[in-house]
Parts: sequence; C-alpha cells; structure tokens
Amino acid sequence: LGSVEPGVKVGSELAKDETDHHCSAKLGQGQNYTVKDLRKAQEADALLMAVTKLMHDENEKLDGFPRSLKKRAKHFFKGRKNRLYENSQGILCCKRKPSEKKLYRNDLIILPQLYQSEVIRKNHNDHGHQGIDKVAKRTKERFEWPGLYDTIAKWIATCNNCQEAKCPPKKTNYRLKPITSYRFNE
Repeated sequence: LGSVEPGVKVGSELAKDETDHHCSAKLGQGQNYTVKDLRKAQEADALLMAVTKLMHDENEKLDGFPRSLKKRAKHFFKGRKNRLYENSQGILCCKRKPSEKKLYRNDLIILPQLYQSEVIRKNHNDHGHQGIDKVAKRTKERFEWPGLYDTIAKWIATCNNCQEAKCPPKKTNYRLKPITSYRFNE
C-alpha cells in the first residue's frame, strides 16, 4: 500500500508478499487483511465516504449524511485537503507533512472504523498500557483517521488495567471512636 516495498513489513503492519504479489495487512495477532478488505472497509465507512466525496468535489453538500458526520468530515478534510489522495490500489491515504518526511518514508493510510480498535489495542495493550500521547504517536507512524486522538482517549478511559492503576481502590475509612481514659497517663 502506498510506498510499501516487496518483502518489507512496516509499522503496524502492511507488507507486500513477494511470491503472489498481493498486498496484505497484518493489524493484530495472526489476522491478515488484504488490500481488497481495506478498500471495502473504507468504502463502507460513512465518515470516509464523506471525506472521499469532499476530495472529489470540495463544494459537495454531503446531503444524506448526518450533521455531526458532515462536521467531522469537513474538519478532517480541511486540515488535509492538499495531502489526501487515493493510491493506485484505491486506498485512501494522506501524504505526510514536510517535517515528517525525514522521519517516515511511507504515507499514512486512512484507517476505517472497522480496524481502528484493533490497531489501538495493539498499540496500547501490547506496549505496556502507555498514555494517550504515546499511543497516538505510535499509531500515527502508519495510520490516520478522523478523530484519532479522541478515539484513543476513549479507549484508554475504558481500559480496565489503566483505570485500576490510575485510581487504586479507595481505602475504607472507619469511624473514629473516642478514647476514654480512667487514669492519668493510661
């Protein structure tokens, strides 16, 4: 996908299989996805569908989409309109900012909602339950999607391990009882 070279596994984790020349994605533990799967998921994602319509016609009214979805799509598109494109395989991608090109050679794949939780789980749970910023940074090495930061924040806010570590169980405070003394210095 994008600029993935044959036989090279990249970040979270798209690789091209040299033997049959099919591109596949490995997002989780033992689960493989093809470019076709990713393309279908992008086409089925309503938010990405709205972003794609905006790519083709910036003045698109987005009739038929809920107001909140229109707002999110326009906001995402506005910040990236010169960098969004569909690669030769029909995958919606985003070119990196010039400052990021020195660090990363591949463009970002716009990940549909279907695969977002799997990528977050891998980047959060499998890397020691790190915080929002570190998980977002690791995710943005390869992927992008509308509301990425908020999605990660919600995931971490509902992570049982993180919440238990953050707020240990409250100690029970027992009622104080007066100490009565019958003799001096007792």
